[in-house]
Amino acid sequence: MMSPEGVQPQGRALSHDQLFKSLLERFLPEFVQLFLPDLAIRLDMGTVKFLQQELVGDHGKVVDLLAEVRLAATGEPVLVHVEVQANREREFSRRMFSYYVRITERYGHPVAPIALYLFEPTISEHSTGRKLSRNACQLETWVDDRIGIETLRYTFHAIHLSRVDWRELTGLRNPVALALLGVAGRRLDDSNARVKVTVEFYRELVQAVVEPQDRQLLAGFFEAYMHLSGEERRHVRKVLESFFPKEAKAVEQIWTPLHEMGRAEGYLEVVLRLVRKRLGQVPPDVESAIHALPPDRVLDLAGALLDITTLAELRAWLETRVEPEM
Repeated sequence: MMSPEGVQPQGRALSHDQLFKSLLERFLPEFVQLFLPDLAIRLDMGTVKFLQQELVGDHGKVVDLLAEVRLAATGEPVLVHVEVQANREREFSRRMFSYYVRITERYGHPVAPIALYLFEPTISEHSTGRKLSRNACQLETWVDDRIGIETLRYTFHAIHLSRVDWRELTGLRNPVALALLGVAGRRLDDSNARVKVTVEFYRELVQAVVEPQDRQLLAGFFEAYMHLSGEERRHVRKVLESFFPKEAKAVEQIWTPLHEMGRAEGYLEVVLRLVRKRLGQVPPDVESAIHALPPDRVLDLAGALLDITTLAELRAWLETRVEPEM
């Protein structure tokens, strides 16, 4: 059996934006239902259609996630915009307004803007007092009063993950809540508590009604945030084998591919560095295509770079290796 300390999370080398984009593109309905149920009941979540990330805000920033969803009552389109913010940024609220304006100008549809904070904010917000922790989901307002009087007021949904206790995420039968156990658990200093969170995550994961590839996605997300020591992993394994032997066998099957994908993720970062060194600045769409390559094709690309000398040649190579849509 594989040693659990050998597990390397699939997403460890990825950014917060990339990790959450992968999670929400697969489970956006569950995300909205978890944090904004009042919005969820107004939307037909079976009509989700993701839009290209081509809307650029200030300083060349691109929206993290934009999806079109139909209103359940009328069938009219609504745009759900999600921004993931890992660090405190003074002008973030104003940037959210800038995105709102650009999205509205381009599509002309109502927008539901959502900010997903991974840090503990210090600004003053108006709490809606609902969902999960009372202060986790709030309405945040940006006021433009630069000329001495208020000329504009813009409000958006703000979700503060740092205010969600991990216990509130268990037993919900929601894959997003399950994945976010890693984000909530990473803040714990007590080793035994970290082990407890991890055991609970894997127990619920193997019982979750999701596709096998979704289990890998959820486990990769969890592991990217919940960085356990080797001793903590051995403790997790001991608890699972002692008290939950059936789950322990299933967890072993999840850990093994994670180990392989973690190795591939390391190769991926090396290949991306080679591409940048050989071709210079890499456009976002090309980098996304490289990230989407399966592990064996990442290694193929490493060899192909010996002959690829232009960005056009790289694009042509990637186009011939795209997995066909089912």
